[in-house]
Amino acid sequence: MIKSMSLAVFFILFIQCNNLLEKKADSNISVKIDRVYKASDDTLKDLKWESTFYNLDLSLVNNTDSTVNFWMNTCRWNDNFVTNIPNIRIIGPLECTRNFPKVFDLDRKAIMSFRGLISIQDSFDYSRMIRIGFIYIKSNEFGRLSEITLPSPDAIIQANKRSIYKSIIWSEYFTIK
Repeated sequence: MIKSMSLAVFFILFIQCNNLLEKKADSNISVKIDRVYKASDDTLKDLKWESTFYNLDLSLVNNTDSTVNFWMNTCRWNDNFVTNIPNIRIIGPLECTRNFPKVFDLDRKAIMSFRGLISIQDSFDYSRMIRIGFIYIKSNEFGRLSEITLPSPDAIIQANKRSIYKSIIWSEYFTIK
């Protein structure tokens, strides 16, 4: 009985400590939605999807007094972003000739801006509140770039974190009008 109680207390403490670490990671970086606006038809001439498109300007903000390091692809930055609604898709640069994972440094109090598109399936309820999350992959979460094989470790880490929503830093809620 005492063993069971000790084990239960240990697991509760472990979960609480893990939650505190996750909250600490969230406070280091924030996701800011700068602007969402209807995309013009000439922007979308090559896309043949059954969706409505909106331009998206967002930023990662370093809220600390030190540099924050994380893995992200060199031009397909959207792979590191998710939404809280499954029928909304974030689209990064349409032309991406040389894409590979790299450690990025976000200097203290600095902002890294991104411009892309949001694809919304036609069945979307526009009254729903949307959040965009940044999948925070710490610089030490996988080995040297020379060891990357297919599928790349960053793809595996991203898929794992997407599936369990671990180490995702969420924006504030917003709506699309």
